[in-house]
Amino acid sequence: MYEVVGYLSAIIVAVSYFTTDKVFVVLQTVSNVLISLSFLMQGLYLSTLGTAIATIRTITLGLSRDKRVLKISIFCILHALVSLIGYDTMYDLIYLVGLEMFTLAFLVRDTHTFRCTLIVPNLLYIVYKLCVGSIGSMIGTLIETIAIFIYIFRRKYERVRTIQIIR
Repeated sequence: MYEVVGYLSAIIVAVSYFTTDKVFVVLQTVSNVLISLSFLMQGLYLSTLGTAIATIRTITLGLSRDKRVLKISIFCILHALVSLIGYDTMYDLIYLVGLEMFTLAFLVRDTHTFRCTLIVPNLLYIVYKLCVGSIGSMIGTLIETIAIFIYIFRRKYERVRTIQIIR
């Protein structure tokens, strides 16, 4: 059942990259809730808690632009504390680094650049999810990463096309 939840989260998150900023935050939040549920069903409690914090982070930082550095610092500290308390295997460090990188990506204000900075944390999540056997969620993150690349190339194509039309 947790695999089905992972696949559903994949569809939602892939769609999020082709939406406006506010819809992006909502879809990412729904996807995070599903991923937390998937981890919980597998008994991966550190990942469940880390993703729950990431969900709150996405809502807080995605919808509000004020006191950004302070909020990012708080979420980085929360992720580190959860990881120190719930540390079980070396794989947990991969997950923590991904969470921290994703959180630090919120320092970027430009939507396009922000979405590009999510590639590396997603690759770390793929490795982590593969190592812990969360295949559905791993495929979901792989689909999300592919969606980011499609978004980047589509955006680049649109810019080139606009330049050609102007000439």
